[in-house]
Amino acid sequence: MHMDFVVTPRAVTRNMSAPICASHTRTVLRLTRVLVTMLATGAPSMLQAQGPAPAAPSAAPASADEVPIDVVVTGRRSEERLGESAVAVEVITREQIVSSGARDAAQVLSTQAGVQIDSSFRGDSILLQGLDPQHTLILVDGERLVGARDGALDLTRMFASDIERIEIVRGPASAMYGSDAMAGVVNIITRTPREKPGADAQGRYGLTSGSDELAEDLGHHGDAWLSAYGGPTDKLRGRVSLGYRRNASYDLSPETPATTGNQLDSVTANARVTYEPTPRFTLPMFARATRREAKGIDQGAGGVAIYDRTQRADDVTITAVPSWTLRASDKLSVSGSYAYLRSQYLRDQRLDDDGDSYEDASEQLGTIRAQSDVALHERVHLTTGIEAIGQRFVSPRLESDGRRARVSPYAQIEYKFLDSPGLRASVVPSARVDFDTQYGVNVSPRIALRIDPGSHLVLRASVGRGFRAPSFTELLLDFANPAANYRVSGNQDLEPERSIGSSISAELRGFEKVSATINLFRNDLRGLIDTRLLRVEAGEQLFTYDNFARVRTQGVETMLSLRLLDGLTLEGTYTLTETRDLEEKRPLSGRALNRGSARIVYGGLKRRFMVSARCVVVGRRKFFIDEEEGTTTLRADPYAVVDLRGSLKLGKVVEPFVSVENASNTGNSNAPMRPATVYAGLDLHY
Repeated sequence: MHMDFVVTPRAVTRNMSAPICASHTRTVLRLTRVLVTMLATGAPSMLQAQGPAPAAPSAAPASADEVPIDVVVTGRRSEERLGESAVAVEVITREQIVSSGARDAAQVLSTQAGVQIDSSFRGDSILLQGLDPQHTLILVDGERLVGARDGALDLTRMFASDIERIEIVRGPASAMYGSDAMAGVVNIITRTPREKPGADAQGRYGLTSGSDELAEDLGHHGDAWLSAYGGPTDKLRGRVSLGYRRNASYDLSPETPATTGNQLDSVTANARVTYEPTPRFTLPMFARATRREAKGIDQGAGGVAIYDRTQRADDVTITAVPSWTLRASDKLSVSGSYAYLRSQYLRDQRLDDDGDSYEDASEQLGTIRAQSDVALHERVHLTTGIEAIGQRFVSPRLESDGRRARVSPYAQIEYKFLDSPGLRASVVPSARVDFDTQYGVNVSPRIALRIDPGSHLVLRASVGRGFRAPSFTELLLDFANPAANYRVSGNQDLEPERSIGSSISAELRGFEKVSATINLFRNDLRGLIDTRLLRVEAGEQLFTYDNFARVRTQGVETMLSLRLLDGLTLEGTYTLTETRDLEEKRPLSGRALNRGSARIVYGGLKRRFMVSARCVVVGRRKFFIDEEEGTTTLRADPYAVVDLRGSLKLGKVVEPFVSVENASNTGNSNAPMRPATVYAGLDLHY
């Protein structure tokens, strides 16, 4: 059954006016008071126990200019060395981002093993380990990103020019992060302030041939980005950036008036300030504001009605993360963030006003978190924290405003039970309890194991539970399509989707010219939320949401990196993903069994000259369209996408570059992507 409706940004909530919510709300408030009291009484005792001024921790940055790439924060929710992390964390460095020529986070992630980028009217969203976009948690500097549409977050919102690195944790991570982290967590970390004053700028212009009605004959694309950084002293430094992007629309089906890809105009501003008045206290502060306007053309059912579509989204996020180093290995941090998003949707029917519509929706998300990291012993590290989240969502498509509150204590302990030169091993149990005003209590445990049988091999295994809370739309939607004779209503009795995920991996490391990783994974999901036919009244079909679907995904992800010659690097990935809809007894729609990528980078003339090429190959896929008459199966052929880039540093300031995106000119209705686009640009560093 195809239902033609568009849902504006979603979040997870339930109508708090329901009777069950009152008891959950009282429970959450009581728990909040208890935990705040415990924190208030516990922190002074920790402060009293502190010793002399701490020495610099081993994982501290080598300089104040940048955070070293061997330090990660996503696995433990605090700094730790990448090489010592018991939970596998994959890092895409700033150097890799620059050499790839990627314009945004979606392009950066597209060549990673097990990652599928789904391009649609919702934007470019990520699928990990064969699971839908709503099952991967997206963070920016450790905080949730708002503005999902039908569960998908558009990753083109994040300019590559403003990304320091990206950290990926695969598999269930709800034990530390709560809802949505069923397939994993992607943490996009923005660029850090530097002590020495300076500025960066980038400009890029591109052309795409064979465009559409909006873009006329040629599609014109452009980026402009400027940042400045520095500070009056080493205790106070900051970074500000401003970026603009213009993408022309494109059309892969010229026989119809509808566009395949939107015309996009985007402006983003970022500010990041770090204040360190003493060696014990640090106060990083972040602010981000974005405006995005997407335009496209839609064709109604039957091909008669033509609509001009415009969607504008404005969002603002503010975050502060004060932290105190109590002793050399102990740390207490408190963070608070607020995010606001307004989304406007205008649909204008040509030659008629009957099909015109306008919607104005808004989303607010507030988060407060307190976390302590304590070394109980040289072999035991304890992380404990509590997180409180408040959400509100307002949309004309909902029967009432969506509101929710959640309080979640969590803990993780890392125990190194073996620590000898030839053999090291650690076990990491963790758990989180979510007390939610909508569905009550959810417990998410996980246990991870790491064994180092030598200096060049790391073995890891983990098993854990994940969950996703029902969205506002699934709970409160009230949408009717009279032309198609159907109505969809939300269901306030929905339970969270739940999963059990496990993985076993091996990592080859410590060699100068080769590194490799292989990861075997399996996810079993139950109670997935989907639409079902409730009844038929007066010829109108009434649908609702329910927890009934069951899904399994399993497979293997491999990564290999080779430094063949001085300046020449070859990287390759291969992923085999088997998916199964256990209710329908068929694979999940649009998932490829086989997927791979290759990337080659060469830097000559003492790294002043750099060229790179990358290729993504996707195997055969099946798409299933459920209709009243039955299910139609569409088969999509394999395809490959090739990107090219070259740059030349002229001194220390100027670096011109050229690039070709989708040089293979791949793309069709089953694999929508922009036709071949040639760019030329200039990087300036001062």
